[in-house]
Amino acid sequence: MDNQRNEENKEETNKNFEFLKEIRKDRPINKKRLLFKIIFTAGLAVIFGVVSCITFFALKPHVDQWLNPVELEPVKIPQDQKEEDEPEQNPEPVVEQEPEPVIVEKVGLELEDYVKLYDKLHQVVQKADSFLTTVTGLTEEVDWFQNTYPIQNQTTGVIVADNGKELLILANQRALENAQTILVEFCNGKEVEGIIKGYDGNTDLAIIGVNLDEIGEETMNALAKAQLGNSYSSSLDGLPTIAIGTFQGISKSSAYGMITSIHNQVRLADTDLHLLSTDINGGKDASGVLINYQGEVLGIIDSHFNGEDNNSLVAALSISDLKGIIEKLSNGQGIAYLGIYGTDVPEQVHKDQGVPKGAYVTDVQMDSPAMNEGIQSGDVIIKIGTTNITSFTDYKSNMSKRQPGDIAMITVMRRGRNGYTELNYEITLSRLE
Repeated sequence: MDNQRNEENKEETNKNFEFLKEIRKDRPINKKRLLFKIIFTAGLAVIFGVVSCITFFALKPHVDQWLNPVELEPVKIPQDQKEEDEPEQNPEPVVEQEPEPVIVEKVGLELEDYVKLYDKLHQVVQKADSFLTTVTGLTEEVDWFQNTYPIQNQTTGVIVADNGKELLILANQRALENAQTILVEFCNGKEVEGIIKGYDGNTDLAIIGVNLDEIGEETMNALAKAQLGNSYSSSLDGLPTIAIGTFQGISKSSAYGMITSIHNQVRLADTDLHLLSTDINGGKDASGVLINYQGEVLGIIDSHFNGEDNNSLVAALSISDLKGIIEKLSNGQGIAYLGIYGTDVPEQVHKDQGVPKGAYVTDVQMDSPAMNEGIQSGDVIIKIGTTNITSFTDYKSNMSKRQPGDIAMITVMRRGRNGYTELNYEITLSRLE
């Protein structure tokens, strides 16, 4: 009886709550929104792919370089030997003979002959263009109204070496000082960004490196490395020469003339260099090279070392004096700096006044390692480490083998009341900035 009553109550309750039943229907598909989501997702995928590709190609060279570093080939530049007068041994007596008659043929030169001559010279200039570059230093300055404006300075560069990774270009650093960007333009007009690899504060010469991968095969086939000649030859005096470079602010200029003197010397800290003077007008800021008619480089033009009387004439630092500096800078090495100006002790002075043989210190540069440690003008350097120094040439040769940061034991002789006294200095060599 109770069970029947319970069943009836359940049926009545279900009838009372029938209004709570609901029927669920699926929401209709919004095709426009679905299409938008598909396009948006595909767009993100494309953007991701593009970013991935850019990142891959940007990082690949660095990763390859890290995993497979390129070994730089050491740059070797053969050094030239200075000519020395060799005394004749047991000279044979000279027998005078009657001179043979000379037959002189009169030759008339026509205008075409001059044209052919200058055409040959022009061919030498064209060949030299293949190893010359125009180097531009770009800097941005700000005026009083906070507007930026570009400043560019140009100089001529010389392709001197290739280390397997970079093309190495010798240029005057003076025009590139404080440059934010350095651009190198090759003979075919191709322009590539470069960086300064090394710098010599004495000569103001720098080596600029340009990545070989950025140059391109076509440009590599068009350019060449410079042939560095021997400028120690005494036959250079009066030799016809060609100056090529930047004269009077105009790049890719050339002029013909002759070397008027090879005997002028430029005395710099720890070294001295020969200056090749010419009769070519180029201006004080001229840059470039002096070459002979075979296209060999005889000097790097830098007229800043000229005297007041001829500061507009082209002058060049002897290439033979610079070869050691070029080799060291090309290999990423620094130029050791002590900071003395010196000369040889003449044989007669050595005999008459008892001045020891060695590198005579004529002056000491301010704030140099030599001055800071106590070396004075009038001292004579007779030994560096265990190597005897008998001339300023010996001193230069020894210093060329050293690096900034090396510790050198310098032995000097200093004159006092009772004659010369030996003094020793332990000096850390630095780099001239």
